[in-house]
Amino acid sequence: MPPKVAGAWQPHLGLAILATRLQQEGYAAAAVDYSYNAKLPPVEHFVDAIEPDLLGVSLFSQHLEDTRRLLQRLHRIRPRLPIVVGGPHVSLAPERSVEEVMAWPGVRTVVRGEADVEIPRIVEEVLNGRSGRVVDCEPIDIGRYCRPNFELLAEGREQSQVVERCQLL
Repeated sequence: MPPKVAGAWQPHLGLAILATRLQQEGYAAAAVDYSYNAKLPPVEHFVDAIEPDLLGVSLFSQHLEDTRRLLQRLHRIRPRLPIVVGGPHVSLAPERSVEEVMAWPGVRTVVRGEADVEIPRIVEEVLNGRSGRVVDCEPIDIGRYCRPNFELLAEGREQSQVVERCQLL
């Protein structure tokens, strides 16, 4: 979610779950949740400091334009950084809306549905250039639910702590 849209009363469960699943598979993962804490540094600072191999964004319909502008800015400063978009908007929107998001600069893959189980495979395929443009995920079996590690969220911690944690993983 883009900066300056705070208002959530708790951290984004989905972001924490995805970051946890990636960490379990050996990826250095961090989640930045501006819906929970708008006082975080601008996302460009995290991208510059962490130098991620991939950027994932959860897209909500009410923040569509803000997110599009954010991704345009990020694509200008990191044109080779693959962007993966998921979240409620692309999961529930008509095909035409998904096609519009796919046309945004830098967006390599759109993930529809719950990616909790499949996110390590999706990331690997995106990083290796083998991902489909749209990935449809099946509903998750509650027995395969991943308990989130909220320590992976950059909620209020100093940017240096997030960067240090990612470099240690």
